Amino acid sequence: MTRKKKHTRDPRDYYKTPEWCVTGLYRQLPSLPIPTLDPCAGTGELVKTAARGPRYKMRGLELDPDLVATANDPRVTQGDGLATGWAGEHVLMNPPYKDAMTWLEKGVREAASMCALLRLGILAGQARRPWWVENPPRAIAVLSKRPSFTGGGVDSSDYAWIFWSGAYHVPSGLATLAWIPIPEGVGVAP
Repeated sequence: MTRKKKHTRDPRDYYKTPEWCVTGLYRQLPSLPIPTLDPCAGTGELVKTAARGPRYKMRGLELDPDLVATANDPRVTQGDGLATGWAGEHVLMNPPYKDAMTWLEKGVREAASMCALLRLGILAGQARRPWWVENPPRAIAVLSKRPSFTGGGVDSSDYAWIFWSGAYHVPSGLATLAWIPIPEGVGVAP
């Protein structure tokens, strides 16, 4: 039996992060550093959501000029987030999944801290295991609802925000684990 795809994948691997995913993260883990950079900003959803807090001074970089134009926000500029240095930055991102490990490796290597929205499945796999053992996250905040990145249905993956900080060494297996509850007014996915 062949499964029918519900939607066509975006060739840019761009999928908009729902606001509740970001607000839920900071509600559950309020001690996270104030974000300063989204290096793969798309249309700036993370920047716009973070900017609602009075202390936030976040900026975004996006490679695709059409997404920058759609953002229509001076805090989102065109640039290559992988080619830009992240030293001293507190990164908040929803990286393109096709090369998520490239973004994670750069963040762990360069950023002061990094929090990335990822499929939980990225934690599995023999090929990635050595990297995870060498770079254990400080916190994992699991989304209790599957987000809709297209404004329609949800995919079959579960998601979490995963946080690393250069200021703390976390022995493998000792990360803080939290759950982001389903916000009121948001339907429940299977």
